[in-house]
Amino acid sequence: MSLFVISDLHLDLLTNEKSMEVFGDKWKNYTQRLQKNWLSVVSDDDTVIIPGDISWALKMDDAKYDLDWIAALPGKKLIFKGNHDL
Repeated sequence: MSLFVISDLHLDLLTNEKSMEVFGDKWKNYTQRLQKNWLSVVSDDDTVIIPGDISWALKMDDAKYDLDWIAALPGKKLIFKGNHDL
């Protein structure tokens, strides 16, 4: 069992209108790379702490898409609200 911490995902998987890719080439395909790396490192027995800034969504119905994406990844997640999480 391992413990991981990751923050500032800033997901917008529903509309992709606020993609982090606007901040340069290093952000290209960041959600696909995040998922690939997560799947290669995190197992179902691991815990992942996500201390905020999860989604750019302004409403829970929109954020649900990003949260469902995280929920489908392996590991137990402990999620906390960040300053960009409304």
